Amino acid sequence: MSNSNVTIFNGTFRKLNGETRTMRFIRKSDLPASMVNEATISNLESKTHSEVVYDVDKRGFRQFNWKTAEGEVTETQSTFISKHSFVVMTVLGDISEKKFPLFS
Repeated sequence: MSNSNVTIFNGTFRKLNGETRTMRFIRKSDLPASMVNEATISNLESKTHSEVVYDVDKRGFRQFNWKTAEGEVTETQSTFISKHSFVVMTVLGDISEKKFPLFS
């Protein structure tokens, strides 16, 4: 099992359809390498011009558009615990367990 401190970002951006979206996310540089397929993510980012991030509430990969960010994007420190093919995250006292077949 490995533990690492990660930064959880909380930000709002305007989507292409004009709606706003608020998301708590981890940037790929803070994720375990086993969760990130660099080629897939780079390809998607080059097409959309948005950053691919891990949404801690939706428990999946999403895109965050920094160019249309509204207001301040805040940061919180948290602990990220990885064990075998499971990742357990402690985010503001909420503990959840999730397998990650995606991007590995």
